[in-house]
Amino acid sequence: MKQRRERLAASIQKAVAQEIMLRLPGRYVTVTEVEVSPDSKFASIWLSILDEDKQESIFAEAEEIRGALRHAITKSTDIRRLPQIELRLDKRQKHAQRISDLTRGAREKDS
Repeated sequence: MKQRRERLAASIQKAVAQEIMLRLPGRYVTVTEVEVSPDSKFASIWLSILDEDKQESIFAEAEEIRGALRHAITKSTDIRRLPQIELRLDKRQKHAQRISDLTRGAREKDS
């Protein structure tokens, strides 16, 4: 069953990434991860947005095209029941960069 969820997550990730490229041209949005619940009723789609100044507005645009994203997922998968999708803003890269900056700063102080 786990392999089926992983295949579904990969299919969703590919479909959503392609649809975002079509519907939000010029925005630097990456689908970083898709998590599918064990019963395949829910899918969390994590989006990373490069432009920090416009992150919230671009994320809002992605929320607005959620119906088109669901349609793209339907076309690209052969499942009978499409999971409910939830878009989430992935801030892990920003958090990792902050930790890296703090670590670098601490090393420079010690030197």
